[in-house]
Amino acid sequence: MLPQFRASTVALLAVCLPAIARPVGAQPSPAWVYGKAAVVVFQPMDSVPAALPLVQAPGVVPPHESAGAMGARLEATLSALAQLPAVIFPAVSPTFGARIPSGFGLTQGMVSFGLGMQGRTRYHHHPDGALSVNVGLGDPRTLGFDAGVVLLDLRPRDGEGGFAQRGSFKVKVHHQTRRVSVAAGLENVLVWGGSDAPASAYVAASYATDVIADEDGFAGAMILTAGLGTGRFLLERDLVDDRGTIGLFAGAAFRVSESLSAFAEWTGQDLAFGGSFVPLRSVPFAVTFALDDLTGLAGDGARPLVAMNYMISLQEFFTRR
Repeated sequence: MLPQFRASTVALLAVCLPAIARPVGAQPSPAWVYGKAAVVVFQPMDSVPAALPLVQAPGVVPPHESAGAMGARLEATLSALAQLPAVIFPAVSPTFGARIPSGFGLTQGMVSFGLGMQGRTRYHHHPDGALSVNVGLGDPRTLGFDAGVVLLDLRPRDGEGGFAQRGSFKVKVHHQTRRVSVAAGLENVLVWGGSDAPASAYVAASYATDVIADEDGFAGAMILTAGLGTGRFLLERDLVDDRGTIGLFAGAAFRVSESLSAFAEWTGQDLAFGGSFVPLRSVPFAVTFALDDLTGLAGDGARPLVAMNYMISLQEFFTRR
């Protein structure tokens, strides 16, 4: 059944999709480590290796150095700076959120598998879970496209239904620049077997701060995300009353170490806190824990959430076989 989107949803996508699809200049190629494309950010000037010679202010010649020697040193410095590799988040990385979409997406040939579970659903006391598979197409530096399927039932409930008896699809287009990534997407569309959640549309933007180098790798990265959406991103009272509004969501995540991150999110309905870690630094598998509905504005109390994510590159998979 095709979703019936409100005029606010159509207007939201109509305004933001042209901006996402706009091409930009040349960007660095994504890094591939263990088959996963890393998120690329550029080398911050305050983390340039100390071995590089410092650049003197124009026209200032040290007493011990001639103008010609300074020019040669300046040329060598600029050449070394131009050849610096881009700083990247390691490919085996914790996640930066649990409940809100980000501006980032998958690259061509990437496949992600996700398993999400919650201790109980809103206004009920039975656990629930979902399984998702997402495939990346296109190049995020111009325009990337993600397509996914979500299985909403992992076990029979009260003698009804069964595994994969309910599900839906989702799509996402995204574009990545040097610091900011933007995306627009649809969730919970083309539903089969019924769904507890409405069809939702959103636009999101994520900003990646500089990465601080430490002895164990790269840490200290901050990811900031903000977006607008309909459906599940609306305040619960607006959703129940079927108001044609647009909701706001936002999140901030901090990479505590190479294998650990912490985050806080406003989901559009309530507040969530959580963290993510990578058990094995050589395997692209992350486990995320979170507490949702912390303020009581939605639902009937805080709910624990657990998610597991694994990513592979089809290109690397078939190359190694």
